[in-house]
Amino acid sequence: MENTHSPALRHTAGNENTGLIKLMAIVTMIIDHVGAAILTSRSYILLRYIGRLAMPLFCWCMVVGVCKSRNMYRYALRVLLVGIISQPFYMLALSHEWTELNVYATLFLGLCALIGIREKKYYSHLWAPVIALVITHFVKMDYGTEGVLLIIGLYLARNKKWAIAAVMGTMCLWWWLGTPFTYWLRIQTGELKMSLNSLRYYVNYIQVWAIAALPVMLLPTLRRSFRLPKWFGYAAYPGHLLIIYLVDRFLL
Repeated sequence: MENTHSPALRHTAGNENTGLIKLMAIVTMIIDHVGAAILTSRSYILLRYIGRLAMPLFCWCMVVGVCKSRNMYRYALRVLLVGIISQPFYMLALSHEWTELNVYATLFLGLCALIGIREKKYYSHLWAPVIALVITHFVKMDYGTEGVLLIIGLYLARNKKWAIAAVMGTMCLWWWLGTPFTYWLRIQTGELKMSLNSLRYYVNYIQVWAIAALPVMLLPTLRRSFRLPKWFGYAAYPGHLLIIYLVDRFLL
């Protein structure tokens, strides 16, 4: 007799309740962008701290999504379309240029790297991640190289909790120590003109707080999976940017 009470097949060693994780990512992202675009008082920094959880949570949702997706190419197409639709709102709400792409560009490249790793067509598990990382070096986008590396690292570590923790810890250590050194080199060569002290403050004391997302990625949150409407997950990014722009433009 078939056992109807057998546990659901797990694809990773982490928390696979992606509906709830994605909702937490969306909420922390909105909090972060409100702090960046609307509030001007010094208290806004607390909102930026909270916002550091968003990117790692989105990356983890993508890893779980790739493991469970029935059609990864359709998944990638949806991510690409959301990124294209969101770009004007990203520019208006957060004061970016056309040459500065939103985070969905980073997520799309990370997803393409994972597809290459999984498919292994014509050695795509080798060249797909390399191409994705090279693109982030030449095209400016939100999180860029670090974001793609985080997605690839979490995917490769997905079967062991300690490995997932090691990837997150290593990335946060880089954000704490490595990124200021990179900025320093760019400032010395004249490529970047910005206050080194402000960059160190931002990276050392804000971005490193992404480590707070780790317990959410590892520990089960609910016995039953929380379902988030797919349309809401995709509409949240351009939608909240449009609302932030309208509030900042017409109400403040």
